[in-house]
Amino acid sequence: MASRSSEEAVRLFRIESFNLVILDYWMPGMNGIVTARQLKTINSSVPIIILSGLSQLPDETIGVAERWILKDEGPEYLLSAIRALIKAAS
Repeated sequence: MASRSSEEAVRLFRIESFNLVILDYWMPGMNGIVTARQLKTINSSVPIIILSGLSQLPDETIGVAERWILKDEGPEYLLSAIRALIKAAS
């Protein structure tokens, strides 16, 4: 399921069940870290991956996102991270 904004992502997260969430660091409304924090307060057990073009992991992500993935790392890397996090959560 996809959302068009941070606010919509939080709304959907409240009413739907998710195994994993992928957020973009630069989301409309609020950035991915702020969104991730809100999602973690709703359900802290759902792993979160944040995609970004920033090569440095901002300190604000510590304890919020399980993975920080650069957009240019390729789909194979993202898929591998998704598999690992879902496996670890089950």
